[in-house]
Parts: sequence; C-alpha cells; structure tokens
Amino acid sequence: MSGKSKGLGRYLSYAFGEIILVVIGILIALFIKGEYEQAQKNDDLELIGLQIIDDLRRDTADVSEMIKAYEPMEKHFLGIMSKKYTLDSLKACGACPYIISSVAPFEPTQNGFIMLKEWKSSFDTSGDSLIHDTKFFYAQSIPTMELIVEMLKDEVKASLSDWRDNQAWYSEWVQGQRTEEMYQYMANSPFYRNKVANFYLLAYRNYLVGLAQYKDAATELADRWEKELQTDNNE
Repeated sequence: MSGKSKGLGRYLSYAFGEIILVVIGILIALFIKGEYEQAQKNDDLELIGLQIIDDLRRDTADVSEMIKAYEPMEKHFLGIMSKKYTLDSLKACGACPYIISSVAPFEPTQNGFIMLKEWKSSFDTSGDSLIHDTKFFYAQSIPTMELIVEMLKDEVKASLSDWRDNQAWYSEWVQGQRTEEMYQYMANSPFYRNKVANFYLLAYRNYLVGLAQYKDAATELADRWEKELQTDNNE
C-alpha cells in the first residue's frame, strides 16, 4: 500500500472516530436533556399535586361546616311540611321565618385543577390513572354543584319576589320584624308549605347529599395524591 493510501486510511479512521464521538455526544446530550425534562415535569406535577391536596382539604373542611349548619334546620322543614308546627311553634322558632330565604353556596376550589389542565407531558407517569380520575372528579363535581346551587338561588329569588308582590308584611320581615300576619301566613298557607317542601327537596335531598358525596370523594382523592407524591419522593 502506498503512503498516500495509508494516509487516506488513517484520515478516514480518524474522521469516522470523530463522527462516532459526535454521535455519542449528541446521544448523551439528548439523554441529559430528557432526564432534565422528566425531572422538571415531575417537579411540576408535584407542585400541582400539592395544590390539589390543599384545595381538597380546604373544601372538605368547608363542606363539613356547611353540613353541620344545615343539619339542625331539617327538623323545622319537616315540622312545617307535616303541619306539626302550630302558630305557637313558629313563634317560638327563631330561624323559621328565614329558612327558605337564603342559601350557602359551595363552589369547589379549582386552583390545582386549573394547573393540572394546563400541564402538558409526553412522559408516562405512574400517576396517569390518578390524573385522569382527578380531571373526571372535577369535571363532574363543578357543574353538578353549580346546577344545584343555581336552582336553590332561583327558589330563593322566587319566594322573595312572591312575598314582595303579595304580602303586606314583607317590608317588616326584611327589617327583622315579625308580625302576626306573617306567622298566620306561615302556619296556614298551603302555598308556603309547598315552598318549604320544594326548598327541602333541593337542599336536603340534593344539595346536602351532593356535599356529602363530594366530601367523601375529595377526601379519598387527596389521600391518593398524598400517597402518590410520597411514593415518588421515596424513589
């Protein structure tokens, strides 16, 4: 082999070696980038998970207080609907004149859910089913609560409008004054009992049932997120 051929061979070997090194370098860089992006995605998901847990824990605490506030009032609804509450019973019941004139609205806290919806990842995670279940939970809970609360608000508005237009005692009632005419209406009007019955149907057979279901599901979901994050941190 001539010296020229040997030189060409050495050059090609060198060039090929350089190409191999470049390819290896690129692969290493891509691997490092992938690992970094995966770590970043995991960090982002952890922050989202912590926010979701905080949202759910706050919601369950709020819901518990709302349920506690509603439960003692149920006996008044039942007493009025069944006609067991007499005129004297109504006069002795401080809360009765106002049981269908207000609603405590609940709206699920969505900070973590919004973050989760905006979070994008092409990586597979062990929490895929948890992410899906979380999105499904909020997708169901939010419109359900909105619908029931809106129906209760409409019921309150309808009663207030009716009393404003048809009951002379309305202005005194607004000021917290309780007249004999008002008590007579609440004790004897079948239309008032129907209002109470409809509000009871919405509040106790739908709203409180929904709140209790939300509380149970939110508690379970928060527990799952805590377990998932703890598992990831231990790996």
